[in-house]
Formats: sequence, structure tokens, C-alpha cells
Amino acid sequence: MKHSLLFVLLLFGLASADPSPAPTRPATGSIAKLDRRVASVDRTPIWQSELDEAFAHAGLKNPTKEQIDLALDSLIDSILVDHAAEALRLVVSDAEIDMAIAEIKKQNNIDDAGLDKALADQHFTREMYRVELARQVRAQKLFQIELVPHVAVTEDEIKAAYDKAKGVNAAIEPLDKVRDTVKQMVWGEKMAAEQDAWIKRRRATAHIVRKP
Repeated sequence: MKHSLLFVLLLFGLASADPSPAPTRPATGSIAKLDRRVASVDRTPIWQSELDEAFAHAGLKNPTKEQIDLALDSLIDSILVDHAAEALRLVVSDAEIDMAIAEIKKQNNIDDAGLDKALADQHFTREMYRVELARQVRAQKLFQIELVPHVAVTEDEIKAAYDKAKGVNAAIEPLDKVRDTVKQMVWGEKMAAEQDAWIKRRRATAHIVRKP
């Protein structure tokens, strides 16, 4: 499964599963900023600091309401994935994280220095990145178990997707030469739809509270 430079599956997968009272985290300068709970998912809290951290990674200093809602939705979905993975006792080894990092460096044609620069540009430390990658890889394992067996691509779907692509680009190569690429594209679309449906089912049965 292909990895992007920073995020594999989830856009804002930094939600904490720690149900302890809200911590006080130091803000810029010497004045401490009191954290506050902005939502909860089955009694797992989401803190304002987690939203702030997500926006820092995305380079957003003044997020719009739509961006805030999107980030909060992503944090909620991340917790739903975490809870499902925990129920299946899925774990990720250091070796698996190392393999993911090696693949990311290879696909992006960068070395350790290049990766560290890319991470620093998005306000990540290497340790933070490894934690996030572990969550992403564990999510992949979860979907491999729960979704992949239900996703199949038929020859008719491949032919329909090819015909659609050819309607846009008449110069596309013959189907026999691009069949695998078209099949992978169709599979990816069906997998994304399955993930959306899975999240909707989990949201429907979870106790989700958003604070004003």
C-alpha cells in the first residue's frame, strides 16, 4: 500500500486516548494556556490543543469554521479507528514503522536529512512522526481485516472505467496495456467508499459529544 510523505490514511490522526483530566500545556512565552475539551467519543476526550496541533501541522494560523469542523471530524474518525483496532488487539512493531519510513523516503526520493526537513516544515519531530505512522499502519491493518475481503473489482467495472477514461483522453493506451492501472484505480475508489461507509456505521453506534 502506497505511503504519502506525511500522512498515510488520516488527515488529523493525533487524537489522544488518555481519559485523564485536561492538562495545562505551556503556550508561547511564559504564560500557560489552559486546555479544554472540545469533544468526546465514547468517553475518550478530544482537546483544543489537539486541534491547534493539527492546524500547526497544516500551516493554518486562522482556520475557518469549515476547516475546524473538518479537523474535528477527522479526530473523531481517528478515535473510532483506534477503538476498533484496540478491540482486535492490533499492534505495530518498531520494525514495521522503520519499513514504512524507508518506503516513504524511497517514494519521495529523500534521505534522512530530507525527511527531517519535511517533518520540521510541518512542525513534526521524528518521534511524533513515528507515533503518527504507527497509528496509520495500525489503521491499514484494521481495514485489511475488515474491508479488503469485501472489495472486489469485476471485468465489467474495469471496462467501464477504461471507456470513461478514453472518453476524456482518446490517446490513452489500449486496455490490455493499462488494465492493471485501471483495476487499481477502481479498487481504490471502491475501498474509499467502503471506508466512508465503515466510518458512518461506527459513528451511528458511538456516543459522540461536541462541545460548543
